[in-house]
Amino acid sequence: MTGTASGQTCVVTEIAGDEHEPMFATRRALLEPLSMAIVGALESIGGPSRPPPLTAGSPVPAGVLRVEEVPCTRCGIQVALLVFAEGATDRGQFEDVARLMYPRFAATTVPTHLIGSALGPSPETYRAAIMQVWPQRAPVETLTPAQFWRRIHALIRGHFP
Repeated sequence: MTGTASGQTCVVTEIAGDEHEPMFATRRALLEPLSMAIVGALESIGGPSRPPPLTAGSPVPAGVLRVEEVPCTRCGIQVALLVFAEGATDRGQFEDVARLMYPRFAATTVPTHLIGSALGPSPETYRAAIMQVWPQRAPVETLTPAQFWRRIHALIRGHFP
């Protein structure tokens, strides 16, 4: 909400992300009724207004994420994209990173995985929360490095028989 030159309150609703991103429609479906309810409550106090505009917003990321392209070891063509989302441990945090990174991974056709921080007291027991976000979303899984790299090696083998 912001003030206007005429002294009225202006409510602008922004929906985070790219309009083509898979979760954008879900965010819009959740936010639109809330936005209308807020405007309705304000109108009950101050009188009628115009409906709030619903726009796609692109917040500036708060940090830099490491992105690694995994090439086929035989031909060099990219077979996977890994995004290291330090600190991400649950689906909500992974969805935030996916929303911010959507333009990057939507420009490719390879499987894209978000990888959270390593969990565990020592390298022998490390695990990480990992979520595939492209071309299809999958649930967050907790995997050891060996379990995850078996999947990546399967992509490489499948790419170049």
